[in-house]
Amino acid sequence: MTAAIALDDIHHAYAGRPALAGLSLTVGPGEVFALLGANGGGKTTALKIMAGMLQPDRGTGCILDLPLRDSRAVRARIGYMAQGLALAPHLNVAETLRFRAALYHLDDSGGRIARMIDRFGLGPHTDTRVAALSGGWARRLHMACCLLHGPSVVLLDEPTTGLDAVARQQLWLEIGRLADAGAAVVIATHDHHEAAWARRGLFLIDGVTALSGRPADMAAAAPGVVLQGPVAASIDTLTALTGVLGGRRDGTDVRLYVRDGAAERIIGHHPGLTRRAPSLADAAYLTVATHESKQQPEMARQPEKTHDKGMA
Repeated sequence: MTAAIALDDIHHAYAGRPALAGLSLTVGPGEVFALLGANGGGKTTALKIMAGMLQPDRGTGCILDLPLRDSRAVRARIGYMAQGLALAPHLNVAETLRFRAALYHLDDSGGRIARMIDRFGLGPHTDTRVAALSGGWARRLHMACCLLHGPSVVLLDEPTTGLDAVARQQLWLEIGRLADAGAAVVIATHDHHEAAWARRGLFLIDGVTALSGRPADMAAAAPGVVLQGPVAASIDTLTALTGVLGGRRDGTDVRLYVRDGAAERIIGHHPGLTRRAPSLADAAYLTVATHESKQQPEMARQPEKTHDKGMA
């Protein structure tokens, strides 16, 4: 099967600072692919290159068999939803969709618009200006604009940011419908619980792929060990131990992230700790912490809150 998206050894820099360094990936029709990574990791740059908005400094790629350099043709075939709402605030919902239809010179634009209004439940808001829409409704409109021309590749940059749980679920149901219809979907996200719903993905650090594959495979490839159990020692004492990359206390339990070679020694001193299978969020944390410890070996980084229930 021909890949809908194929990137090979993509490099891009801003003012000499690398944003992507050797990115390679393929995404097939009907596949949901997750781009993970901390801020500045290169996710948005990767999406912009796939969307024909940026040209790589080096490397090759095709979107729907179109070379990346044919950016105008690429943009006509894909749907791209940026982090910010690229919508005119003074237009109402119906006007926004008509404007987007005109940009793509769509036939039967009235029928397409009516179907999108129904698909995203926008009927009660057709006369509402974009500036007056809540965040959730604005996201729905943005998604409707992204899909109006029936793209075979859909690129979504942090699409669930600021949405409540119900709106998130609705958006992921829509992503599933797109994949079922044969679209290739790439979603950049910080939410590792969401990313676990993708078929495959990769994790970027400073523009370099650190983990890749199915979510379960990325979790299993975590560069370290997760230990958890009831320990009386303070979290500050535990995170100061040699080989500990970070940790936190959950009630009477502590959860520690440690280097592979340090796990048995730490368990020997604190027998309440046992190994736990890492979640995708654990793998992401261990990957970043290991990377940072190599740059600043004396610094211990504390885990951030995460949406991934596997971290709870």
